Amino acid sequence: MKNVLRFALLIVVIVIGIDVYDKIEWRNIGTEVERIINEEKFVLENTTEGVKQEESIAKDEPLPELTGVEKWVGQEVDTMKSNLGEPDRIDPSSYGYDWWIYEQSNSAYLQIGVEENRVVTVFFMGDVDAGERYPMGEQASTIFEDEAPQKEISVKFDAYDYRFQLTKEEQQLKPLVAIHEGLFAQYYFDKFNGSLRAVRIAEPGVLVKQRPYAVSYRGGLLEPEELSEEEWQGVQAAMEKQIHAMTNVLRNLSDKKPLGYNDEVADVAFGHSKDMEENNYFSHTSPSEGELSDRLKEGDVLYSYAGENIAARYPDAGAAMIGWLNSKGHREALLNEEFTEIGVGVFRYYYTQNFIKPF
Repeated sequence: MKNVLRFALLIVVIVIGIDVYDKIEWRNIGTEVERIINEEKFVLENTTEGVKQEESIAKDEPLPELTGVEKWVGQEVDTMKSNLGEPDRIDPSSYGYDWWIYEQSNSAYLQIGVEENRVVTVFFMGDVDAGERYPMGEQASTIFEDEAPQKEISVKFDAYDYRFQLTKEEQQLKPLVAIHEGLFAQYYFDKFNGSLRAVRIAEPGVLVKQRPYAVSYRGGLLEPEELSEEEWQGVQAAMEKQIHAMTNVLRNLSDKKPLGYNDEVADVAFGHSKDMEENNYFSHTSPSEGELSDRLKEGDVLYSYAGENIAARYPDAGAAMIGWLNSKGHREALLNEEFTEIGVGVFRYYYTQNFIKPF
């Protein structure tokens, strides 16, 4: 019985199929298919042409003129020297470029990164006349009145794509902004009064090596070259000098007196940074050397009052300084009126400031 029903159903399907086949105008099928293809092609061509027109308009729009210190980035070093003259000194960095240091005063500090005779980055702090894009002391709401900083910034370097992802706090305190084709600025704001305190201008390669934010990437991840022990000693000594200078700039901006440098205190500070790095800890209390008071005593440092700031994993001295400025306890030590002398110790990317008031 089941087979009979299946046979009957098959006959019905065949009959319906023949009926539909007869009703199809097969001679028009080719024309109809061609019409559909041509319509789709027309839509695709118009869409593509619109994109091309938009790209052409974007390319034809003039880039903003570089009028401040950013105009030196990408240029031969002689262009910058013709404006600033010879630096106070030249410091090595751990990223392949040298810092040309201009310690203009206790209220202004400028350092310019030079690699293979080209300017690749600029960092400045205080009362530096850097151009209208960088109104030092102003609030973020004024500087970014027209467009708020973005939470993601895309960067291309050596045919590889990188995307920096900023936290909400980073967008507020150290936003990254594209200021020109292949040129970016980090704005460093004071967490406690909102004022612009420092700026870093950098080419993509500098940012990718330093990685100041979380980053996702496609392709290779650029790494700084490994340094020898001798090269590290030069970099560490350079950052110690930079931190001393920047400390006095930040104190000046808060109407505090500058700090003199104490080499004995610096030796104690260096010992603590080295101890933290080599023994993989981060604390004011050393497992082997004890508290700051113990270490100062061991270093034969006489004092009536002392304090300490420590930092780790910051890419360089400037970043560490802003980190201290924006941390309540560290800021209090940094700007303490009682202190008159400082010693700085840097070992790799561990940083220590020791402050004292001598007897």
